[in-house]
Amino acid sequence: MPSVSPARDHSIALLFLTYGEVNNPEAWAQWLRKEEADKFSVYVHAKEANKVQHDLFRRNLVKAVDTAWGRVSLVRAHLVMLREALKESKNEWFVLLSNSCLPMVSFETLFDYLNAHKGKSFFDLHKVESQRFQRENFRRVLEEKKANMSEGKEKELALLEELASKEHGETIQAHSQWCILCREDAKALAEAQDAELWLSAFDLLLDEEYVDKSLMLAPDELLPLTYLRYHARRRGERMRKVVNIKVTYSWCCLDGGNCSCDASRAKHPQSFS
Repeated sequence: MPSVSPARDHSIALLFLTYGEVNNPEAWAQWLRKEEADKFSVYVHAKEANKVQHDLFRRNLVKAVDTAWGRVSLVRAHLVMLREALKESKNEWFVLLSNSCLPMVSFETLFDYLNAHKGKSFFDLHKVESQRFQRENFRRVLEEKKANMSEGKEKELALLEELASKEHGETIQAHSQWCILCREDAKALAEAQDAELWLSAFDLLLDEEYVDKSLMLAPDELLPLTYLRYHARRRGERMRKVVNIKVTYSWCCLDGGNCSCDASRAKHPQSFS
């Protein structure tokens, strides 16, 4: 990783999306203990807030929304934390983490690396074959669902058809849920005037049946970067470039149709002891 002289007027927002307590809270506390408090801030969206006991996380709880696996509600939870974190003007990067994550490099190394890529977001993009698989299924599932879509959902249908069109087909971007957003992209998502339209549209298309069978990715693995790329094109800008890198490390069978696991196993990362 490149070494630079970091700008100390910037800080990193750590956004923990958890069921309850972070699995290894003391490891995080030790990782951050040597750092000055103005270098980082912590935000925790916990499904079961009463289970969060460690002071580092308990004192940084945000007001939670109801969430369910594989549903658009996880994007809502991400947006809740982004909105809170954006209130701190020094927060320059916004790192989405799960309760199972552990730091693998020093805070200083992370800070220097992010500062060397200021103004860029970090996504773990799926391979070309997986991208093609998701785009094809996006169109196929949309065709299957169009006839049965509820009245009053014309705007959602129009958005989905636009995304599925040849003009915007490459805009659909599959990526890991876990990402690092620069401040510009965090604001674009958190302050989006059309956020509810997008959330509603993806909720209609990506229902539990398709996500559960791994035929489609969950909304949090499609919506964020697709939204950013779509609006860049609408503004007449070049397709937004991001740093394609793993933000968190896990192993999961989601390589198009080549998964050897059964559907219930494939949708979750492997656990190791």
